[in-house]
Amino acid sequence: MRILFLIPEIRIARYTLPFWLKRLNPPESPHLGVAQLCEILKQNGHLVKVIDLQLKNKAYANRIIKKFKPNVIGFTITSYCTEKVYNHIRKIKEQHPRTPIMVGGAHPSCVGKDVLKQCEKIDFAVVGEGEQTIIELLNAIKKNKGFSDIDGLGWRKNGEIIANKPRKFIDNLDEVPFPKYHEFNLPKYQDWKQNSISMITSRGCPFSCVYCSVFQSMGKKFRVRTAENVVKEIEYWHKRGIKKFNFNDDCFTLKPKRVEEICDLILKKKLKIEYRLYNGIRVDLLTKELVHKMKLAGCTSTSLGIETGNEETMRHIKKNINFDQVFKAIKWLKEEKIATVGNFIIGHPYETYEKGLDTIKMSEKIETDYINFNNVIPYPGTELFDWIKTHGKFTISPEVYLNNVSGKRMKMPLFETKDFSVKEREKLLKKGVYNFRKRYIRSKVRKPFSEILVYLAKSDIAFGLIETAKNMKIFTIIKKSLMK
Repeated sequence: MRILFLIPEIRIARYTLPFWLKRLNPPESPHLGVAQLCEILKQNGHLVKVIDLQLKNKAYANRIIKKFKPNVIGFTITSYCTEKVYNHIRKIKEQHPRTPIMVGGAHPSCVGKDVLKQCEKIDFAVVGEGEQTIIELLNAIKKNKGFSDIDGLGWRKNGEIIANKPRKFIDNLDEVPFPKYHEFNLPKYQDWKQNSISMITSRGCPFSCVYCSVFQSMGKKFRVRTAENVVKEIEYWHKRGIKKFNFNDDCFTLKPKRVEEICDLILKKKLKIEYRLYNGIRVDLLTKELVHKMKLAGCTSTSLGIETGNEETMRHIKKNINFDQVFKAIKWLKEEKIATVGNFIIGHPYETYEKGLDTIKMSEKIETDYINFNNVIPYPGTELFDWIKTHGKFTISPEVYLNNVSGKRMKMPLFETKDFSVKEREKLLKKGVYNFRKRYIRSKVRKPFSEILVYLAKSDIAFGLIETAKNMKIFTIIKKSLMK
């Protein structure tokens, strides 16, 4: 079978960077989930092609569809910008009405068979982990068999939308081949330009943070790759010249012993690498000894999910950490010279302006290298989403804000309560964003120039230009010129 994957042209503009400036920069990394599916499909004898619409336009995609003549076209869909993807699917279906279209990813996993209601041209929805479901689906299409026995599949039968029983999550992740990205133009991505590649070493999250939707696509059961399997992938890329790795796990340190085993094996094999934990780690899962071992094995930076500076809010969001753990974790990481990012969110359930001010104060108090502030985004299927229906009101309907990828989406409060108005939320987020910008600039530029840029950074456009200059290495060029 010939399978064509299309990765939508969707990148949310950061609230710190105007969208038109963000588009000047290439995408950060190839789609890891699609790359994994490519490997398992090829192992089963199928032909696979990928078009990343962040790099190619729709006209190019149309030419490839006509030339490749896929038996199935697959889209990966997140829970934002769905309508844009649906419109593309409709246009493809007009031109190729007999070609089945399947969708997978975070959004189908959140809404299940409803994705087939949202777009009438979708033939199949893969819900949850897709590796085995897609193999069984392709076999059924090839042999012209029925689809009722394929777990984790939504489909249509005589106009009726059918949802099969959920598929069990994969327990042994070592059985899933790691991606080699042969179908991707790696030099076009920022990661590759920076001599780095992304990896996932585990799946699932057992925690219950009210705003998080990860459990819907990856489950609550924590499943891991063995240390040997993880280091095997590192070795594969290390032999090809890659020295930097981004571990995109949601709970990398949940099993500290496994982390130690990975670190010990990296050291044993004398792999001179750097690795970063972009998705963040929990402060309650760190010890001084573990941080030291991580540093020895090459850990250079990590994000910390702090989210709030108010103890009561911390309980409401079910994060289940305390501030003593936060300060200890930061202290240990700083002692090992591992760069840190503190992540915060404005707009939690039961939050008020006064409680939100505690978060602003916390962001100023903690000694992380960077801080991030985000407007809380209510995703369908989360506890937060259901809470708003009872305790607040949406200021923008989910159908609208989930399809808006502009920078405004990241700054505009999407709901309010009687105790925390839209204006108050906007005011707090503006304070948080400015705190982020100040710390970011001061980490990149020396005085007195940094203070000039800090003043200018009150403007979104001005800061967008500053960050773009950094990404394009203009600061480095200027510095070298001055040194000459």
